[in-house]
Amino acid sequence: MSGKTILVVEDDPSMRELVRDQLKAAGHGVITARDGPEAITRLSNFLIHALILDLSLPGMDGFEVLKVIQGMPTLNGLPILVLTARHAERDVRRAVVLGAWDYLTKPYTEQQLSRRITRLLRGRFRAPSESEPQPTAPPDESSQDAMLI
Repeated sequence: MSGKTILVVEDDPSMRELVRDQLKAAGHGVITARDGPEAITRLSNFLIHALILDLSLPGMDGFEVLKVIQGMPTLNGLPILVLTARHAERDVRRAVVLGAWDYLTKPYTEQQLSRRITRLLRGRFRAPSESEPQPTAPPDESSQDAMLI
């Protein structure tokens, strides 16, 4: 997976640094942003292979960032992992409808993040939209890394 660049959008400096360090240790290139407008600028100016997005950002929150991305044809199909402390089912659904491929809640393990990013970069899964047929069998809920959607 080397050579892939991931944009991490997180307003908390210590969390942003933690995620950045974990991704770099796994061999990824990392660009960071502190808020929504900075994220949009980074997405416009750099070749980004995946996005890790917090929802609780000051000013322009993660949902608004997802809406802006939807309106950018050059970013169609960008793998997006929402990494947030928000656990509500309505937040998960809204993020997926707005284009998130996966949703991981804090706290998380480094192994969970690594697996999710690997699958995103390989295009192994995308969260189904409401118009797509649903799988007949749910993911293995016993797995610590089971998709939450």
